Amino acid sequence: MINIKSSILIKSSIRDVWRVISEPGYLERVHPFCHKNTVLKKQDDKILKDKLIYLNGLEYIREFQYWETNKGYDLFIGKELGKKSFVRWRLSKVYDKSKLSIQIYPYRNQKIFRVLYPFAIFFLIKPQLKKYLNSVLKGIKWNIETKEIVSKNQFGNHSWFSNKTL
Repeated sequence: MINIKSSILIKSSIRDVWRVISEPGYLERVHPFCHKNTVLKKQDDKILKDKLIYLNGLEYIREFQYWETNKGYDLFIGKELGKKSFVRWRLSKVYDKSKLSIQIYPYRNQKIFRVLYPFAIFFLIKPQLKKYLNSVLKGIKWNIETKEIVSKNQFGNHSWFSNKTL
């Protein structure tokens, strides 16, 4: 199973980063390809399920499986009745900064012929997911360090998520 991982250092405490990434609807402030982020199910301070609507209208459901305050969370993301990718968010301390890492294990797309799949992974899926993760992480860093809301496509467009603005 392949995975794509990206990390960023943020000039802030782990507690402050956690406060941002665990708040309901936070993707609307930090995610450059997010149109809307709505909590569907919550228990105490834990998000159990939410909906992410991208700029191009694509709707994904995030279902949280693991949640540990100031450490991170695991979730499945994908279309409501479709296949889901597994995503791991983790926080750690690096000297006086916080390191936020996102690791995604994408589902296998059945539309791609098995023999072509390694090429699709290497030349299409991995680079696009890496670009996506980097943009999301830059957005979180921007929001935390500047206290400003990330603008749509702030770090460049993404062919999978930002085809149009809703």
